[in-house]
Amino acid sequence: MGQPKKLSNQDSLDLITKMIEQARANIETKTGPSMLLIWGYTTVIVGLIIGILGYMNIWSYRSFLWFLIPLICYPRIVKYVKQKNVIPSYIDISVNNISLLYIVICTTVAVASTWIEFPVFFIEGLLISMWSFTLGVLVKFKKVMIGGIFGIILSHIFLLLGNSDFNIFLFLIIIAFTIIIPGHVFSKLQSSRKESYEKT
Repeated sequence: MGQPKKLSNQDSLDLITKMIEQARANIETKTGPSMLLIWGYTTVIVGLIIGILGYMNIWSYRSFLWFLIPLICYPRIVKYVKQKNVIPSYIDISVNNISLLYIVICTTVAVASTWIEFPVFFIEGLLISMWSFTLGVLVKFKKVMIGGIFGIILSHIFLLLGNSDFNIFLFLIIIAFTIIIPGHVFSKLQSSRKESYEKT
């Protein structure tokens, strides 16, 4: 059998660069703007329902409604990924596992707030903003990263407000800045890239 061809330093660098760019392209395809918007708008709708129920002091177990978010969004993400038919890389798998971890933590923290009193929206705001920032780093999109940083800063306001029924509405504003607005900007950028690619 012949000896395997040795790659030069430049060839190795080009191969690594190509693998990184392909991984980022896969992530952008799988966790693109539509996914951000699905999570963002679903969270806002469910949050508004919970906020209204809290303001009217209806149903003490309304925190269980947070379970609706992963139940609605996660199956759509799985279906979306299968339709894209992208071969997952190590980075893709890492993104999936990181996102799943944040989903589990955010949901369990929200439900735990039914029995234990703690600054739940401060914690949730930090977690979602950190997830947004991490996603922005991996897809190499600065506006998503900026949204995550803004959300982290804004989350600290909850520590000043204390326990209030209006905290949930501030939380939904954080969702808008960290997920929904970057999602729309991301969508516009992706459409521009597609148009440029079709012209070439």
